[in-house]
Amino acid sequence: MKRLLLFAVLTAMPGIAAAQELKLPPGFTATRVSEGIANARHIAVRGNDIYVSTNSVAARPGTRAIHAIRLGPDHKPVQSTTFGNVWGGTGIRVHNGALYAASATTVWRYALGPSLVPVDELQAIVTGMQDRNNRNRILVFDESAACMWR
Repeated sequence: MKRLLLFAVLTAMPGIAAAQELKLPPGFTATRVSEGIANARHIAVRGNDIYVSTNSVAARPGTRAIHAIRLGPDHKPVQSTTFGNVWGGTGIRVHNGALYAASATTVWRYALGPSLVPVDELQAIVTGMQDRNNRNRILVFDESAACMWR
């Protein structure tokens, strides 16, 4: 059976469909792995680890900006935590053992080990980008592992 890993941020707003109301192709299933993450914007996946960047720091000072969820073999959450303070909830990617997260003006790198959370301090790898008011940075990597952003 094919499985579709679906990450949905579900709220109490009218018109937002619950996971059981999704229409999936025959042979696919969906699993809700989290709900209620405020201001979720971008998602990155590493194996059974899911990272969600949020605007939480702006919305609720003192909260963490990245949510991390580890799934077990049954695709149900076995660990969930938050970390970081990369404000903006914009681009996020996992590449070559690191989690990259972008704010409006900076691209940051967290070194990842086997655990769900970073193993080293946050490192700024690109700074001084112009804040274009939309604060949406999309991160991609080319074949040479160079990081590009928009």
